[in-house]
Amino acid sequence: MTPAGTRNARRRPPTPGSLRRFMRRHAIDRVALRVTDMPGRWHQFSIPAARLDGEAVEHGTGFDGSSLRGFQPIEASDMLLVPDLDTVTVERASAARPDAGPPRLAVICDLRDPVTGREYRRDPRAVARRAEQLLRAAGAATGGADGARFAADIECYILDGARFEQRAQSAFYDVDSAEGAWNAPGGPRGDAETQPRIAPGGRFSDSYAAAPPLDAGGELRVAIAEALAAAGAPSTVSHHAGGPGQLRIEPVAAPLPRAADLVQWSRYIVRNAARAHGRVATFMPLPMHDQRGSGMGVRQSLWRGDAPLFHDPNGYAGLSQLGRHYAGGLLLHGAALMAFTNPSTNSYRRLAAGAGSPRLLAFSAGSAVAGVRVPVRSAQPGATQVEFALADGTANPYLAMAAMLLAGLDGVAREVDPGDALHHVGRDRAQQTAQSLAALPRSLEDALDALERDHEFLLRGGVFDRELIDSWVEAKRGEVRELRARPTPYEYELYFDG
Repeated sequence: MTPAGTRNARRRPPTPGSLRRFMRRHAIDRVALRVTDMPGRWHQFSIPAARLDGEAVEHGTGFDGSSLRGFQPIEASDMLLVPDLDTVTVERASAARPDAGPPRLAVICDLRDPVTGREYRRDPRAVARRAEQLLRAAGAATGGADGARFAADIECYILDGARFEQRAQSAFYDVDSAEGAWNAPGGPRGDAETQPRIAPGGRFSDSYAAAPPLDAGGELRVAIAEALAAAGAPSTVSHHAGGPGQLRIEPVAAPLPRAADLVQWSRYIVRNAARAHGRVATFMPLPMHDQRGSGMGVRQSLWRGDAPLFHDPNGYAGLSQLGRHYAGGLLLHGAALMAFTNPSTNSYRRLAAGAGSPRLLAFSAGSAVAGVRVPVRSAQPGATQVEFALADGTANPYLAMAAMLLAGLDGVAREVDPGDALHHVGRDRAQQTAQSLAALPRSLEDALDALERDHEFLLRGGVFDRELIDSWVEAKRGEVRELRARPTPYEYELYFDG
């Protein structure tokens, strides 16, 4: 059986009968049913292989939906997990599953209401599917596009240790990487260590795509790439990013919601592989002060069959007029989008830090500070894409990608021009340039305010609904309030003796 990520989209998914025969032949006795909650975390239910029958596939398996964040209230908690057989993947022993044992089947599930049998409207995968359906219904307005392809460039830190705690009377975090300059001889920890470290001895600022011995995680990164490929989530490239222990992987482009499925697989495998090697992975946008942040730039393009619609050899950076209008929509709704693409208070610490992060709602092919970019990677027409570079790994990929697609389609429908392309902007000119552009939200609260003002584009075709948006805003404002109510260690540095 071919892993789901490598299956041709035109091939029919397996049937319950073919799955049972496959599981008997390969001695698979357990099936992992996976579902994404509203904030974007995977949850898993394990069932015997024999229970993945026609009844389970057609009608689903019941579970308590109120236990997952952002779903049903307690008085209406029952929901159904319905396996999407086109996502079936065999998990064997790998860097992400060193426990060995027999292989198991993993399948991503959709949610249904047990009374009506209809899709659960808050299910993030259902939102992504509805966005795709809206695209196909647009017809001539989008040049006849019948599909969108997305690819998320995922960054994270793989650390050698992480401790943190929040109590009424204490709060701290303490993270470590063998590559950190603080572990170099003469550094804050270097002299106290009994084992030599391999840190560079200065700021870890020139380590992008570092090679050994500066790169201490090369073997783990290869193991992660192999595990991703085995799980049907291959990456085009993986390499050391700019921070100590920082990793970047780039899954292949895929339609919605499969592209979001690949993000979930990537997070799952990275976290499990790190743990298997005695390390810990985090997708926090800025886990350490004065180090590079971790983003999740999302590249996207529209297609008609096998024909790419964003390419024009005579356009700026090879981008067609359709692509320009799509980019214009991302810029027009950029502040509101960030409530979904940058949904944590920590997201805005990364953007404020600046190093390696976009920080302007601007359009460009070459400027790293632009939030909407045209990445120039190949002369092939199919490689022409528009990237929303502001997003990060705290996003729910289904909701974030669906919202980006709707913003782009609104830009196409309204023929929004992104304006003149921004060329390289140094730090000293960034603030001056920002004054002539749409303001980038400076906090999660700002982004939520923008979403409340600008969300009509999300309601088209019933892709999102007001209830989902209102519940999202309410939950995220709760996070803002909780953070605001707590003193931070740095406030002690500033004010304890003041």
